[in-house]
Amino acid sequence: MTVTEFKCGDVVCELGQSFFGRAIRWFTRSWGEKGTWASHTGHMIDDTHIAEALAKFTIQPLDVARRVKVWRLKVGLSESEEICIRVKAQHWLGKSYGWWKNGAHAIDCLLEKITPFKHVYLFRRFIGVADYPICSWATGWTYDECVGYRFGVPPNAAAPDDIADWCETHPDDWELIFDNVTGA
Repeated sequence: MTVTEFKCGDVVCELGQSFFGRAIRWFTRSWGEKGTWASHTGHMIDDTHIAEALAKFTIQPLDVARRVKVWRLKVGLSESEEICIRVKAQHWLGKSYGWWKNGAHAIDCLLEKITPFKHVYLFRRFIGVADYPICSWATGWTYDECVGYRFGVPPNAAAPDDIADWCETHPDDWELIFDNVTGA
C-alpha cells in the first residue's frame, strides 16, 4: 500500500484480535450480517495522531501496522469543524474509559439477537456520562457535535461495527483511503 497522508477527521476502524476485540465483534454482529470485523474506532486529529479511547482517552501517533481501515468524508471538513474535533479530543484527553458502557452495549446487542428489532437502543440511552468515553461513543459524538453527521444511529448508540458499516455502505459520503485489514 502506498503512503497515505491522513487529515483531521479521518475515521479509523480497527480489527481487534484480542479476546475483548472478538467479544465486541460477536456482540455487535447483527443477524444475517456476513462478518463483523471492526472492534475499535478512533479519529485522526492531524496527519499523524489518532484520538481514541483505550484504558484512558489518548492522542498518540497512529501506527499504520495496526489492522485498520481509514475513511475520509468526501466533502471535507471546514477549519471550524477541524478545530472542534481537536478541542473535543483535548477535553477527553486522560479521561478513564467507560467500561460499564460496554455492558449497556452488550445488553442492547443481545436484545437485538433475541427480538425482531434491528437497532435496540434501550440501555445505552441511559448511559450518557460524557466524562467516561468509549471508542465508538467518542467518534460518534465528535462527528455529531462538530460536523453535524451521524453514522446511521444516535452517537451514544454507535458501535465500531456501525461506524465501519456506515462508511463502507455510503461511498457517496466516504472514501476509503487506507486499508491494512484486507490488504487492498
